[in-house]
Amino acid sequence: MSALLGLALREPGTLLKVARVVKAARRLVLAKLVEVMEPEVKRPWHAWADKRAARYVYEVLAREGVARWREDGSLEVVKRPRPPADLPVEVADAAPLLDRLLPHLPEALEGRRRYFTDRELMLAYAKFLDNLGYNWFRKLALSLLLPAELRRSEQAVFADVGAGMGLSTLALLELTRGTVVAVDPYDENLENVRDYAAVHRAERRVRTLRGYAEDFELEAPADAAVMINVLHWCNSPQLALRNAARNVKRGGYVTVAQAVLAKYSYAGDIIAYLLGAPRFPPTRRELHRMIADEGLKVEKRVNLAWELVLAKVP
Repeated sequence: MSALLGLALREPGTLLKVARVVKAARRLVLAKLVEVMEPEVKRPWHAWADKRAARYVYEVLAREGVARWREDGSLEVVKRPRPPADLPVEVADAAPLLDRLLPHLPEALEGRRRYFTDRELMLAYAKFLDNLGYNWFRKLALSLLLPAELRRSEQAVFADVGAGMGLSTLALLELTRGTVVAVDPYDENLENVRDYAAVHRAERRVRTLRGYAEDFELEAPADAAVMINVLHWCNSPQLALRNAARNVKRGGYVTVAQAVLAKYSYAGDIIAYLLGAPRFPPTRRELHRMIADEGLKVEKRVNLAWELVLAKVP
């Protein structure tokens, strides 16, 4: 935790801004969530087709104090929050995204989930996450987990598994001196990775590989595989973790920074669900069971809003 404190002391302005924006975003998402779900939560959570998702949505509303449980598993709304009067511009930009997605939540819980392939929508989501300090947190997670000697090595190779829009790749490039192989199933994401690298004059340190987390194969094993908030976007999280470890040399590392279901689970995970994430994030227990099932040895663990794990490949 000393590293976290040190980063906060070095960047107090960034930390305060992130805290302010996250608080406003939380209020905005919650207000719109209550608006959509108030007529629906009179049904018990187990009456929905997607029971796991319904339970999660109901728990968010109850834990946020805007609804209370009834004995039959339904909810009674007791508070109707309003968005902040003066939304930070970083959050105001996300309002159209929420207005488009959240009205589809009841049909998704009913088992008729739509899959949004609109590129503009995904870019808006990525921007929303970054405005919440998502990339700042990526850098924090990697700085806390990756061994210093590995970060300093120009010969080290890092596999960025599930690179997405390329921001995790950029975080790796900024924190390490080695080569980063960005792995993602979508050509447009890999194109973004190459563009980001070129803008930061780091294109010679980046390679791209098209593939899913569950089935990609590197030309040679990496020193570390990095998975930042990837597992709940995978059809088979266990297989994805196994394949990441398979692509790392013996004695290398699998680095996992993963949102988890917890008592402070954030309503924002519902947005990822509506955008097509196959599942909600795992619990901490589930995550560590998956890691143990692959025979990986946990070298370091940091318990923040996410679970941060550095595991060694035997």
